[in-house]
Amino acid sequence: MKNITKFTYPTFLGLAGFFSALGDIIQNQTVTIGVIIGLLLLGASCIVFPKSITVDRVWCGWLHNEVAPGFTPRFFGATCLILATFMYGFSDLSAQAADEGGIIASQYKKVQEIQLVVGIVERDVAEIKTTTREIKADTSRLLLAADQWIKFDLYLLHTASHPTTNNDWLHIPSGSSVLVDNETNFQFEDVLVVLRSQEDGEIYRHTYESLMEKQQRYEREAIGSAYENVDVCVSAKRRGKNEWLVDRHKLEIVYGENQYSTAYQKYDSDGVKVLHSPTSCG
Repeated sequence: MKNITKFTYPTFLGLAGFFSALGDIIQNQTVTIGVIIGLLLLGASCIVFPKSITVDRVWCGWLHNEVAPGFTPRFFGATCLILATFMYGFSDLSAQAADEGGIIASQYKKVQEIQLVVGIVERDVAEIKTTTREIKADTSRLLLAADQWIKFDLYLLHTASHPTTNNDWLHIPSGSSVLVDNETNFQFEDVLVVLRSQEDGEIYRHTYESLMEKQQRYEREAIGSAYENVDVCVSAKRRGKNEWLVDRHKLEIVYGENQYSTAYQKYDSDGVKVLHSPTSCG
């Protein structure tokens, strides 16, 4: 402070403007708020206390600084209060433009690029955390839906063919049966099952008007050929609620040592999805 021998309004305004711009660029209003509080205290002191205290005793006496002969403390205090008001308005506009990086960054893309280089890691981490929370919420919802959903199975049928070298009959998959099993305590209506294959397109379609709790529907020999891969879609409405559930997945034949270990296995599943608007497998 001893090196300051002359106070100028342009210098003071320049420092206040610098800290306002700094707070806007780094998107941290703590700096700006600190300057605003300092201006308010300084301005109030210059207006309330007499010149003999603020200038003669503090500024010139304790701090050993000089002032111009025409310096008026109350005018200077009013200037500080006005400047603090302008800084508060600027900080408020900066907060409103936070999505674009602040007022300065919204007007100058180079400043925005610098902000991205400096703060990109923190932004990515925030986006990853948000995405993780959304994924966890969706996963919990899918698990809940799966626990309260219909079980679907496609059972292979086999035809005995000529005997092998070990005098055992060779069992060839020749078709399949459909099982729709509601193991839950919920009731479903408008249950639709649609199966498709790459070779023949739609190979099975069946609708059940209702499926009560703990109820099974078994369609024996529903499909006359054993398709290696089958696209499955099961949809239904939960009775008494505006919830439509859709389950899409694929089945493929996995061959074992005999007809008992050869069966369809599920893969490429989207999970059971809960929707709040009417939907079905089409």
